[in-house]
Amino acid sequence: LFLPLKSADRRMFGLFSAMVLLFGARSVRCLMPGALKPSKGSATRLLSVAGRGDGLGGLFSDVTGMVGNTPCVKISDKLAPKGVEVYAKCEFFNPLSSVKDRLAVAIIEDAEAKGLLKPGDTVVEATSGNTGIAVAMVCAQRGYDCVICMAEPFSVERRRLMRMLGAKVIVTPKAGKGTGMVRKAEELCATHGWFLCHQFETEANWKFHELTTGPEIVNDFKGKKLTHWVTGYGTGGTFHGAGKALKAALPDLEIVLAEPSAGGGPAAGGAAGGAGGGGGGWGSG
Repeated sequence: LFLPLKSADRRMFGLFSAMVLLFGARSVRCLMPGALKPSKGSATRLLSVAGRGDGLGGLFSDVTGMVGNTPCVKISDKLAPKGVEVYAKCEFFNPLSSVKDRLAVAIIEDAEAKGLLKPGDTVVEATSGNTGIAVAMVCAQRGYDCVICMAEPFSVERRRLMRMLGAKVIVTPKAGKGTGMVRKAEELCATHGWFLCHQFETEANWKFHELTTGPEIVNDFKGKKLTHWVTGYGTGGTFHGAGKALKAALPDLEIVLAEPSAGGGPAAGGAAGGAGGGGGGWGSG
């Protein structure tokens, strides 16, 4: 079980945490037959790398097929609380090293299915960074123009990544903070008729988690007693959607929402929403 961490420990929390999303059904998935094999003598279905060299058993049709199905790894007993097994879903295995890769695929594929996006359209989003990087990647693969609105205080390195992926980045004044970049994105959509991702409002986010994230966790822990699921808040999609699916399959599971004390989200006593991302960890014992 992960507990809220002090500022000095957040880098470790970020490394071990993950929010679990899966990519949409349109993408081709390779399930790694034979790539990972059970360890000898393992009674808990832990996997090893005995199948190195086997390959993934197939070819990916495009980069979005690499999003999701990230490994769930046991944290060393030297770091975990005594008597508790802790696992982390390693979202840095996604193509652009962020859980937001999953969110971008979900939003774009949902819009395509509803006829809200067609070839030649422009996608716009207001973001502090990771969502914009992920949206830029999916737009590049799909052939959409991409415009990202980002407030001046946020990471310059993330802006460079988005531009490298072909996105146009509009930097809004520091004084407006997150509200200013959102207003600019809304203004651009109203003026040009572009598609706005609405990462905090779209129902595609939590529904995607309910259909994929929760079942993925349940399947990964077959044969083990999963007692706790710990997640950050961010957009709320993982907490809402995966939480519903997990509780339906595992009624006794305890769900813990973790945030920095100054995060301003629901766990810290603030309002829902924000510009950050969350993470997920699993405890069993």
